[in-house]
Amino acid sequence: MLSFFTIKAAEFTHTLNTLNGHYCLNSSTFTPNSTYHANLNRVLDDLVRDVGTNPDNGFNFASSKASSSNAVYGSVMCRGDVSKKECVDCVRNASIRMTQLCRMTKVSFLWYDQRMLRYSDTNFTRKVELKPLLAGYNEENIDQSDEFMKVLNVTTDHAAREAARHPPRMYGHGDAKFSQEKTLYTFAQCVPYLSKNDSWECLRNATSSLLSLQEGKIGGRVLLPSCFVRFEIYPFYRSSSKGKVEPNS
Repeated sequence: MLSFFTIKAAEFTHTLNTLNGHYCLNSSTFTPNSTYHANLNRVLDDLVRDVGTNPDNGFNFASSKASSSNAVYGSVMCRGDVSKKECVDCVRNASIRMTQLCRMTKVSFLWYDQRMLRYSDTNFTRKVELKPLLAGYNEENIDQSDEFMKVLNVTTDHAAREAARHPPRMYGHGDAKFSQEKTLYTFAQCVPYLSKNDSWECLRNATSSLLSLQEGKIGGRVLLPSCFVRFEIYPFYRSSSKGKVEPNS
């Protein structure tokens, strides 16, 4: 499944609760007050409670440990530059929003600017997932498109490679000048339970989609269940030595 959303330049905000999109598998549902419903509530509560216990990770996985028909598996991943407190606060809000947007569905995803929350009736860990794909872009076009795309290609590739080899948070970021006045900022991250090779496979697919679907735009992102890549012409993450990339190195 491929979904798009667009954002006008004046509408960009930088808050913990900026919702990028959601996906609800309506073909797989459960009934209210069922065993699955109770297990789902328990898993979401566990994710909210436990996500802050590992400040170096920003990731948490929980399962109901029930029989296969009523099993629930959930995970949350905060962006690599987000603090422990911010991660806990935004996960709490996301768990409430998810049950409102995806009512009675057994497979659901919620993507925010700074975290991803999901749950499913099957165990999704230790495998690469490339669907559903959510692609978002700024509707404004960039000047000097050819030069910009060259810089974007190099920078996203470096950020993705850095993310694939930087456990436990598995993220990379970088910035590069593409004109005298403007700077390009990129960020890539994948879930920490994947191997280095699987992480690179996901990020390679995400960057390929990013470059083909959003050519000539001033900002965009591709969000997958196992990883995501984003670029903007303004700083949208906290820069640090960890995850830093230099496109021209």
